[in-house]
Amino acid sequence: MDILKQEKKLLKKIRRDEPPVIIPVNLDNIGEMSYKHDPHSTGEARLNLVIEEYLLDEVAQADMKSPLNIEIHFVETKDGDREMAERIIRNNFSRLVKNSLVAKRKEMKHWRFNFIIGLFFLAVCIFFSQVFKIFPNDGINQIMEESFSIIGWVALWEPASYFLYGWREGSETITSSIRLKNAEVSIVK
Repeated sequence: MDILKQEKKLLKKIRRDEPPVIIPVNLDNIGEMSYKHDPHSTGEARLNLVIEEYLLDEVAQADMKSPLNIEIHFVETKDGDREMAERIIRNNFSRLVKNSLVAKRKEMKHWRFNFIIGLFFLAVCIFFSQVFKIFPNDGINQIMEESFSIIGWVALWEPASYFLYGWREGSETITSSIRLKNAEVSIVK
């Protein structure tokens, strides 16, 4: 997955001439955007999970083609708060995209391995199914022949299902994070 191409494609779809979807965030001060004991430097701080989840939920409900404006309402403001808030948001969602992609790559590797094991198991089951065809055609041999065939195909079902449908799971979070990373950030008093 080439994330830069996906990001450019996604950003081209946004209609800049439309009024933005405004996502209000109400806080006392910039310190509430991140955790007090976050080990990252101030601009690299991780966004408070409650705020992150709220923003992701709001973006999921917004039209894909509408621009976004995160409107932060601080009770107390000082110089540089807008830039710092924008940095925290951009860095947080950049990190979220990166971490989601790493997790997706690991998941794909895991399911490829499971698929290979499933194919091997299917081959073994089909082999045993064919072995039971050699013996006289009584009820037990026929049941064993069909059982091995069915077990082999059932074992392959979940890895095949992932490659057909499951690989798309989590793409909404990546898309929403890309949109939030590129959203306008404004401070309202």
